[in-house]
Amino acid sequence: MVRARPESGVLMRLTAENLRGERGGEQVFQGVRFDVGDGEALVITGPNGSGKSTLLRIVAGLLPSSGGAIRLEGGGEAWPDVASALQRLREAGIRLGFLSNMTEQMLAANIAHNGIGDLFECVISTDRAQAFKPAPQAYQLGVDAFGLPKENIAFAAFAGWDAAGAKWFGYPTVWVNRLDATAERLGAAPDKMTQDMGGLVAFALPSRSSIAK
Repeated sequence: MVRARPESGVLMRLTAENLRGERGGEQVFQGVRFDVGDGEALVITGPNGSGKSTLLRIVAGLLPSSGGAIRLEGGGEAWPDVASALQRLREAGIRLGFLSNMTEQMLAANIAHNGIGDLFECVISTDRAQAFKPAPQAYQLGVDAFGLPKENIAFAAFAGWDAAGAKWFGYPTVWVNRLDATAERLGAAPDKMTQDMGGLVAFALPSRSSIAK
């Protein structure tokens, strides 16, 4: 649902200041600082036991740091048809949820940036399952949140792998294939493929009672 626009300047920035991490009650690193913006990469190197995996888990929000601070600033811009499509679904009585591999902090920043938070009944990070999509326990979070059979929850995916994972799990699935990507051969084709949110609305109305992203 969210995209970055490099031509309009940096929209998201991840910053760490004097970060410290522990494993088993013992400090494995300290004084870590970095500043990463859209389109940039951070390379982490070091010998075994130096805390690389611990640092990644802290950055992903899976572990607390033992000191310092990490911040996510800004957010991606939603595609122009997103807000109106979500509003139409809400007005039709469709319950909406957002299920993402982003951390709670990242989700909050993106949704607030785009002003669409009031359209969702639930916003769920897969951190809660301690597993990323396409793991089945990550998709199960949508079922738990809505309290409905998975067959009654339509799932909209931006990425082909996410569409395949959701379909494997058992959701009726729409792949919003914005970039006209080639379908991945993962043995699970979505129920519908579309290049915009109009296709999702057509799929969801009037027969679906919930929709997760």
